[in-house]
Amino acid sequence: MKSKKTGFTSIDEYISTFPPETQQKLEEIRATVKATFPAAKERISYQMPAFELEGMNFIDFSARKHHIGMYPIPEGNATFQKEVLKYKGEKRRL
Repeated sequence: MKSKKTGFTSIDEYISTFPPETQQKLEEIRATVKATFPAAKERISYQMPAFELEGMNFIDFSARKHHIGMYPIPEGNATFQKEVLKYKGEKRRL
């Protein structure tokens, strides 16, 4: 990471603070969410990239030095829960 900046105002700003390889992986996550849920709105929540549908966050993601985490919201949209199930897997290091 270039800095430990806080107060992000956009996902672009958040992603720009990481090395190119990490930026690419974060953009892949972002693109997948946008392609799967075109109506989702981007936002920053708790200083992490997040997506919302119908006014509620349904997934957040973040990067650290050795991992990227995705945090689906455990309750809410049944369609989303069905879609995200196929991505469930083991934790892996970058």
